[in-house]
Amino acid sequence: MLVGADRMSKQVLVTLADRNYVPQAKQLFSSVYHNSGWKGDYLLLAHKIPDHTAKWFTDKGILVLPVEPLSKKGFDKHPSTILSKFYLFTPELRRWKKVVFLDGDIIVEASLQALAHIKDFGAVPDIHFMPLGGQFVSPRPNRGDGHKKAFYELERGYDLREVAFNSGMMAFDTGAIEDDALEALMLLYKRYGRISNSEQSILNLYLYKRWQHLPLVYDNYFPYHRPSWKPRYKPTMAVVQHFLWDKPWTRKDRHFDRLWAQNLAMSERIDLGKRAPPARVLSHAEVQAQERFLTKVNGGVGPMRKVMHAAVDWADPMIGKVGRLVRGK
Repeated sequence: MLVGADRMSKQVLVTLADRNYVPQAKQLFSSVYHNSGWKGDYLLLAHKIPDHTAKWFTDKGILVLPVEPLSKKGFDKHPSTILSKFYLFTPELRRWKKVVFLDGDIIVEASLQALAHIKDFGAVPDIHFMPLGGQFVSPRPNRGDGHKKAFYELERGYDLREVAFNSGMMAFDTGAIEDDALEALMLLYKRYGRISNSEQSILNLYLYKRWQHLPLVYDNYFPYHRPSWKPRYKPTMAVVQHFLWDKPWTRKDRHFDRLWAQNLAMSERIDLGKRAPPARVLSHAEVQAQERFLTKVNGGVGPMRKVMHAAVDWADPMIGKVGRLVRGK
């Protein structure tokens, strides 16, 4: 049952959290409130979050929808919590006309209002324009016959060369989603879950060839531009800054680390009865300019540079840990 619903808008901005991700949800809503000028409702999909914890959100005017786990089994690198994104496509969400979903590892820096005008389903291509096949684990000798059978069935039913979308930001008109969407998603999960990297894999099957490509500024997973072997972080312009690996709450010494902590502290000042204008509205020219830049970054990473970037991603935090140990901190 939806908690905190009195008067409601036609638009809703949603995030998902369990009890371990509550600070991330607070920071996200804070960055939306202080920077985006969002005019619609705010909604938390609360995955097994205690009532006393959920009260913080309802006290701020944020709606809370408690959701039950859809499966006990997660993915190789992700917990089963992320399957609760499927609740976005239930009749409960049809009370709104437009839905914008943002992951909890996001900072919003400018107006989101353009996303409230999506006619069908919109998202941003996955990192490096990863194809659909890259969302699944290909057959391996140690995976068993069931794994091979599922992958070969997938190959027969879908063109795995199609570009996939990133499910960290999704915007859609609820009228474009079928009434039985949750059942359809769970059937796909039952069939292909064993070879899926995450819930994103299943969502891409459900929305196969039905999603609209949105500009990368609405799901920028390059919030810093870093040449190989030079871990110097330089913020890039975007509406949505999405931290796929380098989480800003894990350190305190970089621009986005400090910004994330600031947004979290400012979450106590959320008052949905008083809406501020957006901190910035990107012009069409700015969106196009950033699209050209981010497309180049997104598509211009070859195999060798990917290896070098991965090495830096591993070495940089390790060097920091060694330094802290040497300093006795």
